Amino acid sequence: LSEVKRLEAQIRRHDRLVALGKMAAGVAHEVRNPLSSIKGFATLLGSRFAEQSEEKEAANLMIHEVERLNRSITELLTYARPHPLHIEEVEIEPFIAGSLKLIQSDAKALGVEVGYDLELTRKKIPLDRDRLNQVLLNLYLNSLQAMEEGGSLRVVVREGSQEGTMEIRVEDRKKT
Repeated sequence: LSEVKRLEAQIRRHDRLVALGKMAAGVAHEVRNPLSSIKGFATLLGSRFAEQSEEKEAANLMIHEVERLNRSITELLTYARPHPLHIEEVEIEPFIAGSLKLIQSDAKALGVEVGYDLELTRKKIPLDRDRLNQVLLNLYLNSLQAMEEGGSLRVVVREGSQEGTMEIRVEDRKKT
């Protein structure tokens, strides 16, 4: 009898998670559509002002905040309805270089130098490209926010402490 009750509780919990996932997807759709419009208008508005003007900076801030909200919505959806990992062999150097290109313009605007060091003997690493890219992007953006007055952001990739693993370290140093 206790096993049946445990299974019933597990089914109820599963049903609640399914409902939460559907609700989160609906909310995400309803929120992302206006966010997309806001980003488009902010981009258009920003293009009408001089590069270093206060208005251009305000438009860029709106764009960055919309992007942050979109990332939060993606995280909510991932939490509510996790997707299976998609592991594939990925060449690590172009992957890291590509992930850093995503923040290059923001880094340049803040006076942050960006670079990476690879201390691996392997060229290809099994990983989930999209998920690791999202993790790295979040770390990079956190680093940039901490260095509003300039500095350096460095990604170091090396062999992990356990065989067959790797370590990715994101280091930021404020300008002194």
